[in-house]
Amino acid sequence: MSSSQNAVNIAILQTQTSLLNNTLSSLSDSVSGLTNIVSQNSSSVLTLCSQYDQLKLQQTTDMQAISSLQTVVDNNCLLQSSPVNVNGQTSGVIQYIYINSGLYKKYVFAFQSYVNNTTTNQNISLPLAFNNTPILNTNINLTFTVTVNDLQIVSPNSLVPYDGILILEGI
Repeated sequence: MSSSQNAVNIAILQTQTSLLNNTLSSLSDSVSGLTNIVSQNSSSVLTLCSQYDQLKLQQTTDMQAISSLQTVVDNNCLLQSSPVNVNGQTSGVIQYIYINSGLYKKYVFAFQSYVNNTTTNQNISLPLAFNNTPILNTNINLTFTVTVNDLQIVSPNSLVPYDGILILEGI
């Protein structure tokens, strides 16, 4: 080989070496960039995992609180599961529910087309007696008497239907 041919080959090798060095430098920069991306994503993934664990712990705490509250309600507040129906002396219905939270008791009576066209008062025995005479609130234009054990509807001796609410509450 001639020296001019050697010089050309050396120049070609130097150019290829320079191109390879540039390519390696680019690849190194790309690998470094990818490493930074993976590192950032790993940090984000760890943060998300930590947040997920905190939310799961909070959900467990919330569920425990709800369960505890439900236990307190179940143990201290007995709401009759279904309304009790009482037929009116002549026609109509009186429907009621009651709440017992230990000391406090409450009855809610709903009168629907209630009629008593007799001279007989209608008595409703209360399943849970009050300790003291309860407070009576109503929007019904009838006369009532109440004891710790009973609600008495004084007969209007009339065909007029009555609708409304009566509430007894007390201890």
